[in-house]
Amino acid sequence: MQDKTIAAVGSRIKNLIGYDGKESCGVNLNFLFHVVDVPISPEKTSITPGCSMIFRREIFEAEPFIPEYFGNCEDVYLSIFALFKCYRIKVNPKSFLIHKGGASVRKIPTTMDFHMEKNNLANFFILYNWLTILKLMHLFILFNLWVLFSAIFRGIFKYKIRAYIWLIKNFKLILRYKKIVNRQKKITDKELIRNYLSYKLPHGKKSTKILNNLTKIYLYIVCIKTRDM
Repeated sequence: MQDKTIAAVGSRIKNLIGYDGKESCGVNLNFLFHVVDVPISPEKTSITPGCSMIFRREIFEAEPFIPEYFGNCEDVYLSIFALFKCYRIKVNPKSFLIHKGGASVRKIPTTMDFHMEKNNLANFFILYNWLTILKLMHLFILFNLWVLFSAIFRGIFKYKIRAYIWLIKNFKLILRYKKIVNRQKKITDKELIRNYLSYKLPHGKKSTKILNNLTKIYLYIVCIKTRDM
């Protein structure tokens, strides 16, 4: 990569499984760092998916690539961290990958579900500052209560609970990484959310419009504006 402002580059992906079989050219995240869309336009991506990405080593070599990550969400961490440091995230549509997503998840579903959940939680508390966390906490709690409720019917409730227990037990570790990340931020949380993230929620297809409108109103009240507001 000759352009020194680009931190990471991903591929155009044909998803055989997952994302409703859509072809994607990047991934859109919401303010809780959850995937809400797989845009076909490489200019609209929030992150480069980890299934096919290259990144500039010197940006992260001396940084905390968290060893506790496993299975998922390390691409979210790397991409958001790079955006905070004012680097750009790109997708090269000429690089093409056929991706049979979720193969590892299907082999060890409960283990992967635990790691996915704990890594999502870690991202939220590591990457945002305390004021942003405070403003988003109501939505964070409500969303995670919904996740726990739905997990009962999916038979994975105890693995979700394990993720919360892990977060509590390892919160000192979270705080250590948080300090390292916050020291290197060159843009504010508000700027990140306004320029790169969505207000939309990934759950509740029948009630998505209502939930998204309520989320939009709440974010407006706490003075947080997303890219699509």
